[in-house]
Amino acid sequence: MIDELEWKTRRDRINTKLKALNPAWNIVKYRPELETSTLDHHAVEEFPTANGPANVLPLIRHYADRKQEHFICISINSANEVITTRVVSVGLVDKTQVHPREVFADPITDRASAIIVAHNHPIGDLTPSKEDIEITKQLKSAGDILGIKLLDHIIFNGKNYYSLMENKGMELDKI
Repeated sequence: MIDELEWKTRRDRINTKLKALNPAWNIVKYRPELETSTLDHHAVEEFPTANGPANVLPLIRHYADRKQEHFICISINSANEVITTRVVSVGLVDKTQVHPREVFADPITDRASAIIVAHNHPIGDLTPSKEDIEITKQLKSAGDILGIKLLDHIIFNGKNYYSLMENKGMELDKI
């Protein structure tokens, strides 16, 4: 059994390494009590904030260079901690098929209180398509029924991102 002092030492050492690897990891905390878990747990502080999408980009950025669209769901607990990040579907170069049933299946099992969805745009244009807006509306509606809040839908590429939550007229409460 590991005592509390050893946990804190281990946590501090790993957090120092994460911060050295990428300054964006400063918003992520290592949770050693979950070290044996098979899930990818990270704590996101005070999400959502004005720069909320930037807080989760380090978790999904590695999908930006994929040649096919990857639709990703990030499960969030009631303490605003990321439970896990999963790929829901992989599609073609310009679209992927998404259904609310598939998006919410794992967050329900995770006992998530909220989700953030994201997908890469391999072509590079970050403008949301009609289909992007429509699936966001469907996910928001399904989440309202299930009690799992949709916090954001992020579209990203290797250089930038587009947050439906951040952009005027595209706020999730108004969709």
